Amino acid sequence: MKFNLSSIKFRLWLYLTIFIVFVMAAIWMLQTVFLEPYYEFVRTSDLKSAGAEIAKAYGENDFKTYAEEVSYKDNIVINIFDLQGNSVYEANSFGIRGPFGQAPGNTDVPKQVKEGQQTFQKEFFANSVAALNKQDNKEILLKFSDSKFNDPKFDSSVLLYVTKVADGYLFVSTEIRPIDATAKIIESQLMIITIIVFILAALMSILIAISISRPLSKITLASRELANKRFPDDCKGGSYAETRELAETLRKTAADLNKAENLRKEFIGNISHDLRTPMTMIKAYAEALRDLPDETQERRNSDLSIIIHESDRLAEMIKDLLELSKLEAGINNTEFMEFSITDLVKEVLGSYNLYKNRDNYNLLFDYKDNIVVVSDKKKLEQVLHNLIFNGIIHTGKDLTVTVRQISSNDRIRIEVLDSGDGIPDDKIDSIWERYFKIEQNTGRTSEGSGLGLAIVKSALESIKSDFGVYNSENGGAVFWFELNQKNN
Repeated sequence: MKFNLSSIKFRLWLYLTIFIVFVMAAIWMLQTVFLEPYYEFVRTSDLKSAGAEIAKAYGENDFKTYAEEVSYKDNIVINIFDLQGNSVYEANSFGIRGPFGQAPGNTDVPKQVKEGQQTFQKEFFANSVAALNKQDNKEILLKFSDSKFNDPKFDSSVLLYVTKVADGYLFVSTEIRPIDATAKIIESQLMIITIIVFILAALMSILIAISISRPLSKITLASRELANKRFPDDCKGGSYAETRELAETLRKTAADLNKAENLRKEFIGNISHDLRTPMTMIKAYAEALRDLPDETQERRNSDLSIIIHESDRLAEMIKDLLELSKLEAGINNTEFMEFSITDLVKEVLGSYNLYKNRDNYNLLFDYKDNIVVVSDKKKLEQVLHNLIFNGIIHTGKDLTVTVRQISSNDRIRIEVLDSGDGIPDDKIDSIWERYFKIEQNTGRTSEGSGLGLAIVKSALESIKSDFGVYNSENGGAVFWFELNQKNN
């Protein structure tokens, strides 16, 4: 099996591994390079905090007990001197070396060194007090090399906190010892921890990468079945919400493809039948005219009228097909203009006066005001023609089709209502599909192409108009669409 470097599995493993490397590198830097500076920073902060607390507690009855506890807990030396530099109090629980003494029991200090220490300590006191008074500070913090006031063989530094207390001065010091040995121990521990973490991280990253990529791989394999308009039911998408949603989307896509394929087959069958019917009649009557030359003029005129009528039906059907194709392909451009929707409804209704005069249809228009809109007049005219003609085909025995204009705030709603049987609930969602027809019991022959409502849907969608259909409580279907009124 070829290893794909661009696969999700490899990328996830790589990113997780890089993240672990950066984390471990940061830990190594903190525990090695920055260990000593951080150690000194912490000791300095602790010393300042302890010194401030000791100065605050000085003079209280239990001060000595408190000072000994702090000296023991924080590993510090506490010295208090009067204004002349005489020692008043000292607390040194662990015998830590400081600027005013040495570790207890350290008797092997040479005499010359001891005398030098005493001289330095007097000068150190005087200099520290002078620095404190000169800067007018409440406190100062100093750092010295331990060899300046102790045996040179001790390689360490001392931090000193100085502040003034009642009738004297407080000196709090602590020793900063080398931590090389501690650093080596930490490094050895870090080495072991790093190896363990890398092994565990590698295994964990592989498991995470597999758990995420596996459902995607299954979905990828299953999606290849979409070419056959199928999607396996056993492909659920795994435990992740995103992959489950993707699987469900592909499953719905497969169902939609099946539905579209069935509609395509049905559409081809229906349109073939409807195209063949007028062509057959045209051919039949044309042959009759050819083969029966002795027919009366009245019969010949009747045959020619049928040929013309069927030719018109055929032309209208082809026109609807072309118009729907242009709308769905977006070829039919939208041209917005200002016009009266009220006048347009009147104009379209007037074009159906033949049905009023010849067949006694009642074509009514219910409106109050003349409303001006900005939209595509040509497409709305097409929409009105199709909806009104659809109402004529499906209206009831009273032969009534009503157009209602309803104005609400800045919106205008046009409704086309017939008095027929309405639309069955199980078919109302399919009413806008191409070549969808509902069997009617009106006794009238439907001359529609079955494309009118599909054209309405495409036209209204192209101008971004809300539209819909519902069954009226009094019977019949109500088709509607809404537009924005022109702002005055």
